[in-house]
Amino acid sequence: MLIWPEGAARFAFALLGAFALLTGAGSLLTWRQLPENDPDRATARNAGGAALLIGMFLIFWPGSGLVALGWAIAFGALAISIMMFLLASRFKGANERLKTKVINPR
Repeated sequence: MLIWPEGAARFAFALLGAFALLTGAGSLLTWRQLPENDPDRATARNAGGAALLIGMFLIFWPGSGLVALGWAIAFGALAISIMMFLLASRFKGANERLKTKVINPR
């Protein structure tokens, strides 16, 4: 990883894609064996199809997976920072409201 980080990342995404392909194929095989009236049948089919698509995407275009991971991390960081700002403002408002009701502030 120190010598060629991009190649290592692409290889890791290819491995994740192969794992997703195997998981999707297993889910689809499970879907075929489930009885018709099983409520989990549609879930197994949809999860298997989604895993197959994600696996093929990661195997054939691992660079796009790297970009998507970067965007996911960025949006996650943005969402967490917004949530922390809103919580801090609520805590500050609660602190201000409680300060006025304290009888003996020290």
